[in-house]
Amino acid sequence: MKKIHGIQSIFLKYVLTLLTIAMVLSGIGIGTLLGKNVNQATVSQYTYVNDRIAVLLQNEYARTDAVMKRCLESQEIQDSLRSRQPDSIEKEKLELMLSYADLKYLETYVYVDNKQNLYLQAYRDTSYEKLCASGLKQALGDGYSKICWIWTKDKVFGREGNYLFIGRFMRNMEFHHEPGMLFFQINEGIFQNILKEAAQEDGICMILDTDRKLCYRTHKDSYEFSKKQQQRLRSKIAKYKNAGILQGRFDVKGLGTILFQTVSDSGFTAVTLIPDSIFHAVAVRNLIILLGVYAVIAVVAVICSVYFSRRFTRPVTQISNAMKEFEGGDFSSHLQLHTNTELDTIGNAFNNMVKNIEQLVQEVKENECALRKSELSSLKYQINPHFLYNTLDTIYMLARMNGEEVTMKMIQALSKFMKVSLSKGSDVIPVADELEHVKSYMEIQKIRNNDLFQYEISCEEHLKQVPVLKLILQPLVENAIKHGFAKIYEDGRIWIRVCQDQEELVFQIENNVEQMQLEIIELIQMMGEEELSAVRCKTGIHRR
Repeated sequence: MKKIHGIQSIFLKYVLTLLTIAMVLSGIGIGTLLGKNVNQATVSQYTYVNDRIAVLLQNEYARTDAVMKRCLESQEIQDSLRSRQPDSIEKEKLELMLSYADLKYLETYVYVDNKQNLYLQAYRDTSYEKLCASGLKQALGDGYSKICWIWTKDKVFGREGNYLFIGRFMRNMEFHHEPGMLFFQINEGIFQNILKEAAQEDGICMILDTDRKLCYRTHKDSYEFSKKQQQRLRSKIAKYKNAGILQGRFDVKGLGTILFQTVSDSGFTAVTLIPDSIFHAVAVRNLIILLGVYAVIAVVAVICSVYFSRRFTRPVTQISNAMKEFEGGDFSSHLQLHTNTELDTIGNAFNNMVKNIEQLVQEVKENECALRKSELSSLKYQINPHFLYNTLDTIYMLARMNGEEVTMKMIQALSKFMKVSLSKGSDVIPVADELEHVKSYMEIQKIRNNDLFQYEISCEEHLKQVPVLKLILQPLVENAIKHGFAKIYEDGRIWIRVCQDQEELVFQIENNVEQMQLEIIELIQMMGEEELSAVRCKTGIHRR
């Protein structure tokens, strides 16, 4: 992919900025609208679920009412309500008939005729006093033929837990007698079956009895429901029920949205709690979908923007590239634009300008060719010592930062050594500079040879500014170290003395090892054109 730069980059930046602003604004608007619609859709979804629970409750009530009606119309119940006492066969027949009542989740039953005779399953045991003390008779109230659903503890048979008791007064349809009472004990499976479909939803579905006590609920393990929260829920629903409102919706802080519907026949209430986490989860899911859609739109928009920006800015890019090539000295580039715009004029003007400048440059090249060749030849042999000094100073500072004392010392000595060696191209330097140069050289050799030797330099003060040929001492000192200390490993000594003997400037170099043999000295003297003992300089002082 070609690199995007220049006017195309600016064009693309503006397009993408406008696109980003549009997407952000639309996202805010769509997100707000979608949030409201999602909340409404979620509430509508769970309203349907809650209505379905209420319908199932009503259906169960109607079914139990039908069972009670069949029991009432049975010959066995009607015979038991006559004034005479039933015999054992009639009693067993009635108990058998009640045992096969068409009720799911039936645990047991208790029937009391109008003579206070109890009819029970064979393995059950209770008494009329326990039945009266359980409060079931009082719960029937003054209802003549209406069945009652009663959610309470089992005080009749003394079993643990709460059960649903379905009761009704049994009256003789031919004679006017005291009524009997029939109660079916149903386990919580009846509510579990009603909430079976609702259990697949994320909301918490509940069934409350006539006193708004919790009978059964879904998601017992995943969602805790404290007694305090239950009390807040019960009191809120009670307010609506006291106001005659059997179906409604309200929000409870810390819980969520509550939907409720009370079944008028049984008095039981179907309740659905939509926790705030459900709304948040739906919002997050929709946000992810929205971001995914926007991501796809953004990718398509970027691709289209890059394509069209490249197409629109291609002529300008061609002009820019041609100018860059021309700026680099390339006169062969020519523009061929066919945009039918002002850019064609610019392209033609550029082509003419390139031709004219090429001619002028050619003339200048011919006139200055010789001069440029000489300058280039001269530059090849020039050196700028400042670069070397700056580099050595930089290395010195790095060594100083790292605390490398030996490296600092060696770089400092090398810097001084090079300054004298270069000496701005001059071959004659003061004695002080020459001594400084040889001192730097010995410092470097000391570091290289691990303090193999020590040195001393002495010079009379008035001789320090006497000019001498540079680098005359360094070869001698080098030989004193290289050959003189070849057989020792420590305690080497070098003495360098500068003094004046009448009109001669005397340099003396001495070490503490064995002296050079006379034959070698004579051989060295024979190798030079002049004796090493005296060389005259323009200053009038002889050097030896």
